[in-house]
Amino acid sequence: MDPHLLTTFVTVARHGSFSAAAAELGYTQSAISQQIAALEGDLGLPLLRRRPVEPTAAGRRMGGGQPESGGFVIPANRLGGFLP
Repeated sequence: MDPHLLTTFVTVARHGSFSAAAAELGYTQSAISQQIAALEGDLGLPLLRRRPVEPTAAGRRMGGGQPESGGFVIPANRLGGFLP
């Protein structure tokens, strides 16, 4: 799993927007969408609902959320449970 895909997921989830994540990360919206699709394909799970953009139950479990930052953290010791 590419750690850049995880960064993209965290950024989209934090913003609730593919466009805002693209602007922050310096990619096109299409590239962000492709990266999320690749991560979901790697994991075999949908991580984000598209309208409105928000994490699915799997995305929330993967993230573990930090309310004070509005962001998501993926502890390394929890990643193994999400890999096929």
